[in-house]
Amino acid sequence: MKSRNSILCCLVLGAAMLSAQPPAIGHALFQLSPPAVNAPEPFFEDSTILEVLRGQEGTLYRYATVAEGLENATVVKGAVTARESGTFYFQGFHPDFQPSPIEAVTITDVARALTIRVALGQPPSSSYSGKGAQALSNRARGGLQFRTTPDEWLGWEVGTLRLQIYFEGEELPGKLMLGALDDTAAWIFPPKEVSAYQGGRLIGRWSSRPADKGQLAALRLLDIPLAGATAEPIELEVQAAYLPDWHDGAGQRAWIFLDEVLLFPND
Repeated sequence: MKSRNSILCCLVLGAAMLSAQPPAIGHALFQLSPPAVNAPEPFFEDSTILEVLRGQEGTLYRYATVAEGLENATVVKGAVTARESGTFYFQGFHPDFQPSPIEAVTITDVARALTIRVALGQPPSSSYSGKGAQALSNRARGGLQFRTTPDEWLGWEVGTLRLQIYFEGEELPGKLMLGALDDTAAWIFPPKEVSAYQGGRLIGRWSSRPADKGQLAALRLLDIPLAGATAEPIELEVQAAYLPDWHDGAGQRAWIFLDEVLLFPND
């Protein structure tokens, strides 16, 4: 009887020790980091390349132009060459980890973009003045870490920002694109609303969606269709967002950071 009790005691103790062991390291616990994608020329005229910087050893990277079903998408085997505007979605896969978050990279063919000049209605903050107005028409994107490309970003802490856009050529504009930074941790949000006018007449408007808590910083390219545009200069009215309830600075005005204005003719 004593021997049987000893055996039972050992079994119970062994089970308890096993249950106390830390969970095995593997895909059930850890997720791969998002792919680091380098796009040296997000604005291009013929073609451009996208490069995935290798991360965790053994990771397989896949990409597509839609954000679904990436587990069966094309495998990245080198630099990805692109010849059309669009958004490319990248995701990493590894047998020992959960798939990475999806990384989206947008590239834009500017071969048909109109030649423009931008005039500022208000000067940017002296801390974020970049190269001045010319930074908004040089077809160069600022970096996601805005302090690493200070010449390309202009930052404002105002309620309403106004820009005048002058364009050349005989073609009339049909679409405007505005490059903005979305970095909620730095109190930088895309505009709440952007309106385009000619001679006081509204020809286009873009409105933002509420920001999600914990979202990653991103480069945004706001797409604003223009209806009935003429050869007159375009006035942009950019309304700042306010920090949402979940933000540490809830209720205060967000910064506006812009790096580019693009104007395209009617198709």
